[in-house]
Amino acid sequence: MTRRSILVFTRRYLPGYKAGGPIQSVANLVRHLHDEFDFSIVTSDRDSGDEIPYENVPSDEWMEVGQARVKYLSRGQWTRSKLESIVRDEPCDALYLNSFFNYPFSIRPMLLRRSGRLPSMPVVLAPRGEFAEGALRIKPKKKRLFLALAKSARLHADVLWQATSEYERQEICCLFGQDAKVHVAPNIPSIQPRDGVCASRPKQQGELRVVFFSRIARKKNLDFLLQQLAHVQGQVELSIHGPLEDESYWEICSRQIKQLPDHIRVRYAGPLRHEEVGQVLSQYDLFAFPTWGENYGHVILEALGCGLPVLISDRTPWRDLKSKGIGWDIPLDQPVRFREAFQICVEMSPEEFALWKHRAREFAESIAHDETVISQNRQLFRLALADDSSPVKTACEMGYE
Repeated sequence: MTRRSILVFTRRYLPGYKAGGPIQSVANLVRHLHDEFDFSIVTSDRDSGDEIPYENVPSDEWMEVGQARVKYLSRGQWTRSKLESIVRDEPCDALYLNSFFNYPFSIRPMLLRRSGRLPSMPVVLAPRGEFAEGALRIKPKKKRLFLALAKSARLHADVLWQATSEYERQEICCLFGQDAKVHVAPNIPSIQPRDGVCASRPKQQGELRVVFFSRIARKKNLDFLLQQLAHVQGQVELSIHGPLEDESYWEICSRQIKQLPDHIRVRYAGPLRHEEVGQVLSQYDLFAFPTWGENYGHVILEALGCGLPVLISDRTPWRDLKSKGIGWDIPLDQPVRFREAFQICVEMSPEEFALWKHRAREFAESIAHDETVISQNRQLFRLALADDSSPVKTACEMGYE
């Protein structure tokens, strides 16, 4: 059977790493589905926040990267005519857009399609958590305005939405109506849990080594984490890993760090490449991530795979962690519960904490070996290409009234 072709638009791709989860989401998709679909990826020629293109990566020409063809566009090539020519010149059966709000890599292709300047073909759109409440709070006026205009023009009326969880399905249907075509296909895990990853020394009672690993941006809520640590008793070390995406926000966090009591020590350790994540995370006791919203949160699974219990907000698909004995997912309007969880970890004995670490790794391993997730992603593109006779169910048909 001839493989169908998927043309992917995404703002960042390998070898980039500073944009976090979306890069791994697309890379993992290609890795697991290239046996059935040919993927061609259009992306930027530089990493998030960088002024210089990737080293030794040619711009504006197709090249093989793993199991996909990739074209890294220089900034002068993000034009309407260039994107139009790429779609028209590339034999493709469907478009796969990895953002709702990004102008050159999502809005512009949709506008070209709406005006009839692109060939008619199915579109799969993955909002990548952009409809979460916390995400919509960032630049809310611009986002609400575009949402209103897009809905009024029915710009996305016939797209197939990819929701990576039932929570994201509800967010999409809340914005675009209960008859929106939505298929739940969770992100394929980034990891195979690593053998032999464990902290360099066991956790000590009365002490805690905490790691925060994400982009330094308001959505990731580092300032909230610092506020809660100020109330924790015991010797606590917090290491912050991630690119400084928002300098003004980092200034706010830096002022908070200077005001912390002496028994709370904090260091900024810079960004991590994906291949460094396991080795670095395994040196800590607890992963803390009070994010305003994630459609998946690859780093949460990475941390669990390294044997770290996690303390996160309830704005991700990872829920009921305390009942599993692997961490906590707590509403952001209950800061006292974050402080209590930190304190529990500080006071926990090495023997009890070792059990939590063991359960965390076992849970991550069960997720990494779940073949259902790969099947759901394969089904996403089969539905878009009408290779499957089963209809896409609307939200109402799935029970979301």
